[in-house]
Order: sequence, then C-alpha cells, then structure tokens
Amino acid sequence: MLAGSVEPFDAEARRQRADAAAAMAFAKAVYDARKAAGWSEAELAERAGLVEDDIVCAEESGTVPTPELLERLARALDSDVTLTWSATGVTARFERRAA
Repeated sequence: MLAGSVEPFDAEARRQRADAAAAMAFAKAVYDARKAAGWSEAELAERAGLVEDDIVCAEESGTVPTPELLERLARALDSDVTLTWSATGVTARFERRAA
C-alpha cells in the first residue's frame, strides 16, 4: 500500500457506517416529530407502547430503526415515515397525515 493512501472499507465497515447514518437521521426525525407534536419523551413512548428510555436512545442516535419501531412511532405520531438512502446520505422524516 502506498504511504498516505486509504485502505478501502470492507463490507462490515460499510454496513456500520450505513447503520450510523440511519441512526443519526432517524434521531433527528423522531426529535423533530415529537417536538412538533408538543409531546415529552415519556408521552411519545406511552403512545407508541415503548418505554421512555427507548425514545431517549432513539433521539441520541443509539437506535438503528427497525420496521417494527418505525411502524410504532408512525402510528403514535399519526404520520407517514420515510427513510431514504442516497449517494449523498440518509434522510428520515415523519409527515403528519392530513386530518
């Protein structure tokens, strides 16, 4: 290997980076949606059938979003949830359903 060159990521490293990016995007989306609803972490947890620590962990980028978790939060927030992976990164959002 040449001095100063960067070794390519292996498959596991790429997966870990993708998980971290998804967790960060998910954290911001959960926080933004909860704040927009005017709810505390405890209130969102109760509505989603979770414990407050689950919400705290999600909002601190400590949770990789699973289909079950996305569904629970989307129902609790009466929202559609979208996670998008693209060449420029990962985005996530909860969008309130029209009344």
